[in-house]
Amino acid sequence: RYNLPPMPDSVRDTFERLIDSGVIARAELEESAFESLSDFSAATAVEILARFGEGPLQTVANKTGFLIGVIKRFRQQGGKGEGPPPYTRPLSSRAPPPARAPPAPRGPAGSELPFGFRGRDAAPE
Repeated sequence: RYNLPPMPDSVRDTFERLIDSGVIARAELEESAFESLSDFSAATAVEILARFGEGPLQTVANKTGFLIGVIKRFRQQGGKGEGPPPYTRPLSSRAPPPARAPPAPRGPAGSELPFGFRGRDAAPE
């Protein structure tokens, strides 16, 4: 009906519901999304699509990329349906920014100081 590739009926029904509801348009999904879903059983593919449909799809420009991301997170979680929604990162993955080194001393007008000279406030070596 929407020119979907061959897939189990339950997966096709889920895709059609997403399309019928206006959440996605068929043209917004590339073949790679369907191919990635074909790696899963029908029940698992339906679960992945349900998680995909819970995302902020109105603001997502690349829906194929978003679906691939949902699939990737599903695989990382070991195929479990638990965990954060597909559009958030767990707090543990938010590493603090790396510490920055202090800037090197500068001479007059921003020029670098000669080799071995560390400035008048530096302790002698």
